[in-house]
Amino acid sequence: MHNPAQPSKPAKKPMRAEMPTIAEWVDAMVAAFGKEEVHGQIRRGMAGEPCFFASENGHVIGTPPVRGRYLVRWDARDEAHVEPIDDGMPASTGD
Repeated sequence: MHNPAQPSKPAKKPMRAEMPTIAEWVDAMVAAFGKEEVHGQIRRGMAGEPCFFASENGHVIGTPPVRGRYLVRWDARDEAHVEPIDDGMPASTGD
């Protein structure tokens, strides 16, 4: 029984319950690419890099990309790095 004098512990993974479709997708990506690779991208997105963004049921995690065109490069450690392309072409409006 919960003692009201003591704060309750938060759920270990509350976002999994709040974002079940995203959690399922992340699980599939972990199965395909490995935990460190996928969780590393998520951590980078949460730190402000526009490499991971998810939204479900009014909950948002990560950093949304800025509209425009991007080039993705992989370094020697196979980490992806996103760079904007400034080629004079108009950015997509998403319409």
